[in-house]
Amino acid sequence: MAFTPFSRFLAAARRQPVDHVPVVAAASDFYLAPLFGISDPDDPEAKLEMLVRGAEYFPDQPLLFVITPCAALHLNMLRQVDNRDAYFERPEEWLRVGRLYSARELAQIHIPDPSSCPEHMVMLQIIQWYYENIPPELVERFGYVKGLIRFENPFDRLAQNLGTEWFKFMYTDPAFVHAAMDLFTEASLVGARSLAEEFGTPVWVMLAEDMPSMLGPKHYLEFVAPYHRRLFEAFPEAVKFMHNDGDAAHLIEVLPECGMDIWHMGPRVPIEQAKAKIGTRVALMGNLDPLRIMLQGSDEQFDAECRRIIEAGKPGGGFVFSTGGELNPGTDPERVRAMSWYAQQFGSYAS
Repeated sequence: MAFTPFSRFLAAARRQPVDHVPVVAAASDFYLAPLFGISDPDDPEAKLEMLVRGAEYFPDQPLLFVITPCAALHLNMLRQVDNRDAYFERPEEWLRVGRLYSARELAQIHIPDPSSCPEHMVMLQIIQWYYENIPPELVERFGYVKGLIRFENPFDRLAQNLGTEWFKFMYTDPAFVHAAMDLFTEASLVGARSLAEEFGTPVWVMLAEDMPSMLGPKHYLEFVAPYHRRLFEAFPEAVKFMHNDGDAAHLIEVLPECGMDIWHMGPRVPIEQAKAKIGTRVALMGNLDPLRIMLQGSDEQFDAECRRIIEAGKPGGGFVFSTGGELNPGTDPERVRAMSWYAQQFGSYAS
């Protein structure tokens, strides 16, 4: 069977046979914009340029973190709260939203109808533009835009809104935490289903939640796993992709309870431990250090780490070679390209 870079990734994520270990460049606009001299990385035409030029720079590696079709209901929900004591993502005045101090604020929030939510409708227009303008060959080779839905992330969103109070409430007011997670998880589902109705059933779904790595196993199983599983179960045929590049080594054995098929893990998780403990349950993706090795490491360190990680992840399949987190600006693109050579040279499954 002849694989494209994307079909090889999907097969490995399903723990199906592939010809060699797939490679994914964990490159977002954080890395690609300065590499290509792009001044406004949020502009849709600029993002499309990143994918087109990225295909020339890295012809064997999907850039899965540049355009990730996602609903936009959480911002609207937080604006319904009658204070303006927090920011949604960045400290621009127009992103000021309500802070959820208690159940009182939570009671002010309703999940908007996607068709009447201005933020969501703008997002639909942007995604439609991508659908109409992305070159078909990039869709075929790399799976870009079409067939993907990214969930709005309930746990990280709430942690960003409440700060350290979010974690304290797990001890002092667990009912509030469950109520907040229930509401924002349901909103994530409503938005994702809206995208599916508009653009079709997804081939794979993505959820990026880093802050659960700050919990212990007990709290992860209580406050995170059931809600993540609810999201993933909404699309039973899709590949379930979980990105968590935090220091989650202590959660290795409980993370599969979220219902993921593949875990994109950070460099502080020992690949050997993850493979031994959960490698027969989920596929693994990672976890070359994007800072200490890719950006700052010597050639000898880079060579040794590529070989070690591939040799640890390869046995039995279900492994995708990537950095354990986003590439940093200034990383030599030759090193990114070299990852494909290492995967083919040391990750071959040919007998």
